[in-house]
Amino acid sequence: MTKLLSLAFASPVRWILPLCTALLASSCSLMERGQQTGSHAQTAPPAPHLAQMNFGRQAAFGLCTPPVCPAVTPKTLAPLLPSAALPASRPTAVAPTLSTGEETILASPGTTTESPPPSTPASESLSKTVTVHFGLGDASLSAADKVALGSAVSVAPDAKQITITGRTDSIGPASTNGLLAAARARTVHDYLRTAHPKLAPVLKLDAQGSCCYVAPNDTESGRSLNRRVDVLISSDGEQRP
Repeated sequence: MTKLLSLAFASPVRWILPLCTALLASSCSLMERGQQTGSHAQTAPPAPHLAQMNFGRQAAFGLCTPPVCPAVTPKTLAPLLPSAALPASRPTAVAPTLSTGEETILASPGTTTESPPPSTPASESLSKTVTVHFGLGDASLSAADKVALGSAVSVAPDAKQITITGRTDSIGPASTNGLLAAARARTVHDYLRTAHPKLAPVLKLDAQGSCCYVAPNDTESGRSLNRRVDVLISSDGEQRP
């Protein structure tokens, strides 16, 4: 009887023990595979990304995989300026009469905003002189002389005085030159009085020979400049030298 019980208990133990051993070995194998899988997941290489590969003018961008990518350091970051170091913005004010988008910039302290004084127009000339020349011993006017005299007085219709002064060169006696100077002045006077009768009240004669030369009398060209009549047209009524 005892021998039969021993055999009964011994038979299950023989096949259960190998089964437990197999199950234990299988579970250990599964744990090792799980650990290896987790280890591979933790050590997977990171994905590449875009990074700046250099600085300054040689700066370039490219794909890199950590840890070979350039690392950001404090030197690569631009320092932030304190608010006190920033330039102050100029104050602006929007005028109520301005259109949308327009603005008026206020002047800085000490800037003068007054308008410049209006420019004063140059004062108009109060007088002008027209000169006609004569030949030796001659007191007649040429056609060109008449045109020059007419043009001069036509632009001065409000002249207050027109002084006609006859002159000669130094050739000949002073008395003869005095008469010749007066004759030249009278010729000009009569022409202006005839051509422009409205100017008759302001015409004034003045003649003197052998004086008031404008050029030396030792050459013919100089003497021809001295044989003349000067017509001074004044707008203020004062006789000028």
